[in-house]
Amino acid sequence: MRYYLILLFVFTGFRVSAQDCNSILVGEVYDFHDNRPLDGASVSITGKDRTTLSKEDGKFSFRNLCDGVLELEISHPSCTTKFVIITIKGDTFEKVFLEHHLEELEEVKVVGNIPKNTNSGQEDRLSQKDIERSSGGSLGDALKRITGVSTLNTGGNIVKPVIQGLNGSRVLILNNNVRMQDMEWGDEHAPNVDINANQEISVIKGAAALEYGGDAVGGVIVLNPSPIVRRDSLLGKTQMNLFSNGRGGNITSSLTRSYESGLYITGQGSFKRLGDLEASDYVLSNTGIREMGISLNVGKRDFIQGWEAYYSYFDTEIGILRASHIGNVDDLIQSINSEQPNVINDFTYTISRPNQEVSHHLGKLNYYRRMEGFGKWTLQYDFQKNRRFEYDIRVGDDADKASLDLQLTTHSLLTDIKFDAKRGLDIKVGLMGRYQNNFANPDTGVRRLIPDYDKYDLGAYSVAEYSLNESWTVDAGLR
Repeated sequence: MRYYLILLFVFTGFRVSAQDCNSILVGEVYDFHDNRPLDGASVSITGKDRTTLSKEDGKFSFRNLCDGVLELEISHPSCTTKFVIITIKGDTFEKVFLEHHLEELEEVKVVGNIPKNTNSGQEDRLSQKDIERSSGGSLGDALKRITGVSTLNTGGNIVKPVIQGLNGSRVLILNNNVRMQDMEWGDEHAPNVDINANQEISVIKGAAALEYGGDAVGGVIVLNPSPIVRRDSLLGKTQMNLFSNGRGGNITSSLTRSYESGLYITGQGSFKRLGDLEASDYVLSNTGIREMGISLNVGKRDFIQGWEAYYSYFDTEIGILRASHIGNVDDLIQSINSEQPNVINDFTYTISRPNQEVSHHLGKLNYYRRMEGFGKWTLQYDFQKNRRFEYDIRVGDDADKASLDLQLTTHSLLTDIKFDAKRGLDIKVGLMGRYQNNFANPDTGVRRLIPDYDKYDLGAYSVAEYSLNESWTVDAGLR
C-alpha cells in the first residue's frame, strides 16, 4: 500500500509541474493608417480580470500566461474595439492594428455661412432640409440655392444647372461615384437623375475636378446616398409633396437594412405626376410630366475592405407646350406678338405630341482595400444605357414615330490608389478606361442629328494635397 501511495504522489507532482504558467505575451498596437504606435490603448484578456495599457511605443505585455488559446480585447479613443484570437505557445509576440481616425457618428450638424474648404478647393453643399424641400422638383431647382449656380429652363419641367455661366458637357455630374453619360449636349436635355435617391448633394471646383475629367471647366456636381452606419438597424422614410399648379404631386420612399458586420441593403423608389401647368388666365396645354425612379444598393463595408453593387433606373415623359410647335417664321412672329398661346385646351393629365421620353439605366460594381502604412486601393466598373425619344407633331404613317431616337451605351473601368500614410500629405493616382457606343435609329424618317459612333477613352490623373499648417493648404492636379 505504501508503494502505491508513493507512485500516486510522484505522478500527481509531475502533472502539477506541467501546468506551470510561465509564458509571456508581448504585443504592439499601431495605427493602421500610418503605422504610428498608439499610446494608452486598453488591452484586456477576455474572461479574466487582467488589463494593461500600451506605452508610448505602443508596446504591452502579459506575464505568467498558460499555453493555449485566449482572446484579447483592444480599445482606444476614437477607435472601433477590436477582438483578437491568439495562440500562446511559450513566449509569444503579436502586432495589432487599429484605425485611429475612424469614428462613426449618426449625424453631425455644422451651422455656418462659410463654404466648406476641401481638397477640391471649395465645396458648397446643400443642407438636408434644402434637399427635402426640393424633393418634388428637379436637380437644377435644388442647386439654384447654391451661390454661383443658375438654371437654363425649357418650359416648366426641363431644368439644366448652370455653374458660373457654363452648362452641358462643361458641368460634370457624379452620381454615386459614376460620371453620368446622358446626352447632356442638348439645351432641352435635363439631367436624368432622381434627386430623391441622393441625400448628399454638393458642387465642387478646383484642381480635384481633374480627377473626374479634363472637361470639368464649370465644376462637378456630386451626388451620393446617405452613408451606412455599421449597426443592426432598420430605417425607412417616406415623403409626399402636393402641387396646386399641375394638380399633382410626388411620393418617395426608402428602406435601409444594415448589420453590425457591415452588410447592408437599401431600396428606394419615387413617382411624380403632374398635369398641365396653368398661368393666371389660361392653361398651358401639354405641359404635364410623368417621372419615376428606383434604386437598389447592396454591399458590405469594413475598414480593411468592402464591396458594393448598385443599380438605378430613371424614366421620365415630359410634355412640350403645344403652342411652341411652329412651322415657319410667320408662326414665330405671331406667337411672340400674341398675348396668349395659340393653342389652349382644357386641363388634362394626358401627355400628347410634342413630347420627350427618356430612360436611363445605371449599374455599378465597386471594391476597395486598405493596406497598412500605405493607403487605399479602389476598383470600379460601371455601365450606363440612355435611351431618348423626341416626338414632334407628325401626320400619316409617321404620326406615332419619334423624330429623334438615340441610344447611348457606356462601359467604364476605373482604378486608383490613395497614398495617405504620411500625415499632412495626400496623393491620389488613378487610371480610367471607357468605351461608348452611340446609335441613332435611322427608321425615324428624319435625317439623323447625331451619327453613329464608337468612342474609346483612356485617362490617367494625379491629385495631391499638402497641408502647410492649419490655415494653409496647397493642392495640385495633373491629367
